[in-house]
Amino acid sequence: MLSEASRLLAAFALGLSLAAPPGPINILILNESIRRSWLSGASVGLGAATADFAFYAIISILGVRVLDYWIIRPVLYASGCVILVYLSYVLISRSAVKPTLGKEAPRASGVGYLQGLSIGLTNPLQIGWWLAVGITLVSLFGYYFALGFFSGILSWVLSFSYVASLFRFRLLGVFRAVCLASAAVLLAFTGFFLYELLGLIRLYLSVAHFL
Repeated sequence: MLSEASRLLAAFALGLSLAAPPGPINILILNESIRRSWLSGASVGLGAATADFAFYAIISILGVRVLDYWIIRPVLYASGCVILVYLSYVLISRSAVKPTLGKEAPRASGVGYLQGLSIGLTNPLQIGWWLAVGITLVSLFGYYFALGFFSGILSWVLSFSYVASLFRFRLLGVFRAVCLASAAVLLAFTGFFLYELLGLIRLYLSVAHFL
């Protein structure tokens, strides 16, 4: 079993690894921070984080109950491995691609927040991640997952928007390094999920042997 500190650190690293990679949210954060201010950029990330928290709340109230069915847990582990491997592949592929800015920045931080929220709520991959990966981590880590995970997300959102407003376009090299580091963290979680999946398979086979 993981210690409390280990669970917090693991969830924190996962939150960072999912918040940091190049994508529509971070491109919009970069755009807002450069054209407006770090607070305007952070509002976009806070909107996306709100979407994640909404998914977490739904999973915590309803989703974990499905894990009581013996067949569901290995399916979630397996699908979680697939999603994490795919995300890692995307991150490694994007690490060599120069990010481009999105549309013109909105005029108010509230607009940026709503943009981040709408992107988060309608992103199929984000929804799929919570159904396949998030539900399992909530079950395994409990409230430590929420504390560490959202601390990681908020740490990235606030620091990235602030640094982007200071250094503007000089972040390309750092952005690529963060992308590769995030892929490494996701692959580590893939190994953890695979280990748990194999353990469940061995358990089910041993039970079936005695039936």
